[in-house]
Amino acid sequence: MPAQLVRFPRVSTGTWTFEGGASTGILTAQVAVIMIPAGQGQYETNFIAAVKMMDNLWHAIANHDLNTDDTAISKLWANYEVTAELLIAGGTFWAVVAEVFGRGRIPNVLV
Repeated sequence: MPAQLVRFPRVSTGTWTFEGGASTGILTAQVAVIMIPAGQGQYETNFIAAVKMMDNLWHAIANHDLNTDDTAISKLWANYEVTAELLIAGGTFWAVVAEVFGRGRIPNVLV
């Protein structure tokens, strides 16, 4: 640990056109960084570690260079949460969960 997973990806589209796909759609996904099982260690220590992880995740998302990959996303923003109650495979874990949003063009899939 820690481990990362992406949950619940979804998209809401803007206006569909026949020429270029959807414009200014919003892509959303939850990024969860799973840290340690809940109940393991001391609450204060786990909370401080989770807040530090949240800061690291915030910096990674805020400093992501959208011009170096294959996406047409022009902007990212996110909401962050520290939780000691993330249920994964029957276990409860300390985790940082970011709901990440991206705005941009969604590739035309109606070809």
